[in-house]
Amino acid sequence: MIDQWEFNGYGGSFASYRYLNNDGTLLATFTNRQPNTNYGANTYVTVTVADANGNQTYQKIFYGNIAETAGTTAIKLNAGDILTFDTHDGMQLVAPKSLKGSSSRKFVYEVTKNLHLRLAGTNSQPIITAPATVTIKQGSTFDPLADVTATDANDGTLTLTAANVAGTVDVNTPGTYSITYTVTDSDGAISDPVTTIVTVEAVKTQITINYVADDQNETQVASQTLTGDMGTTQSYTISIPENYELVGSDLPADGLLTFNKQPIIYTVHLKTAVKASDTPIDPGSNTPSDSGSQSAALPSDIPADSNNSAADKPSVPDSSSSADTPADPSSDTPSDSGSQSVALPNDTPADSNNSAADKPSVPDSGSSVADTPSPLVIADNSTNQTVAIDQTSAASTSNRPANQATANQQLPHTGNQNSALLGLGLSALAAMLGIGGKRLKQD
Repeated sequence: MIDQWEFNGYGGSFASYRYLNNDGTLLATFTNRQPNTNYGANTYVTVTVADANGNQTYQKIFYGNIAETAGTTAIKLNAGDILTFDTHDGMQLVAPKSLKGSSSRKFVYEVTKNLHLRLAGTNSQPIITAPATVTIKQGSTFDPLADVTATDANDGTLTLTAANVAGTVDVNTPGTYSITYTVTDSDGAISDPVTTIVTVEAVKTQITINYVADDQNETQVASQTLTGDMGTTQSYTISIPENYELVGSDLPADGLLTFNKQPIIYTVHLKTAVKASDTPIDPGSNTPSDSGSQSAALPSDIPADSNNSAADKPSVPDSSSSADTPADPSSDTPSDSGSQSVALPNDTPADSNNSAADKPSVPDSGSSVADTPSPLVIADNSTNQTVAIDQTSAASTSNRPANQATANQQLPHTGNQNSALLGLGLSALAAMLGIGGKRLKQD
C-alpha cells in the first residue's frame, strides 16, 4: 500500500511524497517549478520529521517564488517518529482517504512500531474475541487461549500468550471461575478487557465395598455402593452382616473414603460366626449340656421286671414273712441321690413273738477288731462302678425301731448277679458268726 501526498502550484505539481508501508523510507520528488509566486519569498509548504523525543530529523520549506531543483530525496522514518505536512493553500492530493483527516491544511502522522503511518491520536485499540462462557467437566483439561483471538488495525493478528490472561481455573474443584484477556498493540494501544466465565461441573464417581466370606471361598455375602462428587470425602463404618464375624478389610484406618476420578473397590473379609449351640460337647467333659443335666445310671437304676416272681429276687433269709414279700414295682424309680442300699440279715425287723435271745445283737464296743464286719464291696462288671457298703452302719439298724427297719430292701437285679449273691452270702455269714458267738457266751 502506498501513502501519497501531492503538492500543486499554479503551474502544476511542484513536489510529491510517497511512503511504502513497512519499508521506513519516505521518498520526496521535486519539480523545477515555483510553488506560488503570489506568496513571494514567504513560506508556502513545510515538511517536518521529528523523533519520539521531539528532535527534528528532517525539514523542507517551500517558498512561493522559489523553484526547487528537480530530483528525489529519501527520508528515513523510524517507529515513533512524527511526520507533519503544513500548507497554506491546502493539500491537493492525499491517499488513501484514511490519511486525509478533517483538516485540509495541516496533516500530522505517527510512525507505528510496524512502521505504518496513521493520523496522530487515531490509533485504534486491538480487539479481542473470546467466548463469553465455557463449561468443562471436573478433572478435564482447560486451555484458556483456546478459541481466543486478537486483531489490530495496524498490526493485524496479534499473538496471545499466558501473559495476556488474568485468572486461573481449578479443573479439579467444581465451581465458577472468570478469565480476563487484554492485549497491547505495537503502538501501545491496549485492548478493552474481555472476560470469559468458566464453569467446572462436578463429576459423580463411585466407591464400592464388597463383603466376602473367607471361609466360603470368598463368596460375596453383601455389597454397598457409595456415590459422591470427585475429590470429596465421606466417613464410612463397617456394618457386619448377621451371622458373620469381621476378619479384616483394606478400608482406610480413619474410615474416610475419598471419591477419585476412577471408581474404587474395597473388600471387607468375614467369617461365619460360631453359635454356642453349634459347639460339639466333649465326651470327656463333665459339664452339663444346655438341654439339662444327665445322671449316670447305676446298676440299681434299672427297673425290676414286674413279671418276675418274688422267688427270683434275691433277699435276705429271715424267718419273718416280710422277707417273702415281693418287691413293689413302683420302687423301681431311681433315687435322686443315686445311692444304693443292700439288705443285710441284721436289718430284719423284730418279731414280737420272738424272744430277745433270738434277736441278733450288734457286737459291743469291747469286741475285737476281728469281730467288726468290714465294708462290703459289690462290683458291677457291666458298668465298672463299685459300690461300698459300710456293714457296721448296716448292722446298727437292728437297734432302730421295727417300723424303721429296711429288711425288705432288695438287691439290684442288674449287673453281675453272681457278685451280688457272693456279697449277700458273706454278709449272712458275718451275721451268723456274730449270733453264734453271742450264744456261746450265754452258754
